[in-house]
Amino acid sequence: MKEEIKTLVEIVGEEIKEFQDFLGFLTRQTEVLTAGDFDSFERSVALQEEVSVRLDLLEKRRQELTSSLAEKLNLDHPGDGLAKVAQLVEVSQSTKLRELYETLLGLCSKIEQARVTNELLIQESVGLLQSSSSSSRYASSADLERFEGPKPVYEVAGMMN
Repeated sequence: MKEEIKTLVEIVGEEIKEFQDFLGFLTRQTEVLTAGDFDSFERSVALQEEVSVRLDLLEKRRQELTSSLAEKLNLDHPGDGLAKVAQLVEVSQSTKLRELYETLLGLCSKIEQARVTNELLIQESVGLLQSSSSSSRYASSADLERFEGPKPVYEVAGMMN
């Protein structure tokens, strides 16, 4: 079980790094949206999607390991997740897991704030483009779909299941 806990700590550490990268992309996205650099925006969306794929894989690994540990620790509700497992393992590992869990929660909150900000900036940009293109004789040359980038693929809510 010690090896599984060590692996769990490593996986959560990797998740934190990926979330930090994701937050960095969102922050950069805010900057490029504000500057109107839509080519950089598109690249940022592509990078976010790559991070999202890696996060999905890490999350699946973490959930499998957490379920296995929950079973070994005889938890009534194996779906309680990382927080419950952290309460029941050795003190040194438990402290580390709780710290990592709190870091993940903080990153999730920051990511959600950045995502909402960027969504508003995207909506504002599209609105400005639509209003300027409808009053322009060059309206047919405006590629509005280019500026309606996809929403982030990775859903933060429920990530600690």
